[in-house]
Amino acid sequence: MLKFLKPLMICPQCKCELLWTVTSENVNHIIEATIECSSCNEKYFIEVSVACFLIGYDKPNDNWQKGDDYLSKCFSEHPEIKDELLDTPVDKLNAADLYTRASLSKGINDEEAEILEKLGYEKAYTEQYKNAIQSQFDYVIRQLTHKQGFVVDIASGSCTLVDKLLE
Repeated sequence: MLKFLKPLMICPQCKCELLWTVTSENVNHIIEATIECSSCNEKYFIEVSVACFLIGYDKPNDNWQKGDDYLSKCFSEHPEIKDELLDTPVDKLNAADLYTRASLSKGINDEEAEILEKLGYEKAYTEQYKNAIQSQFDYVIRQLTHKQGFVVDIASGSCTLVDKLLE
């Protein structure tokens, strides 16, 4: 989660102040944190720079949390594959490999991760698709131009829409 958003965040359930325990961060991002509402005691968290502000979320019983991360499992069982990915010149990688390498760089070298994601995006999508996405961003931005208050993008993935709004 981008650090500058922290003072803007309130409890989604009762709109009160949040108490933050940040355990890992870099210059721009909070990487790991636990968050608790000062009033209703609802608990939230940040893992791998992704904030979860779902009300009533029961992480230990989330089936997605129970499953293995197959890519991490593959890399731990076959470190030579990870080494090859990291050692291959960027211009020789396909879009999926660029995105994978970007995900490995997040939290370590965010600038490199951003560059790799952009290269992956350029290789993965046609100009027609990229134009359609830009058209959707333009539409959302036009809809929000005269609105006041905060915008929270709860499904931002890699924060692409947030970045466009900030521009």
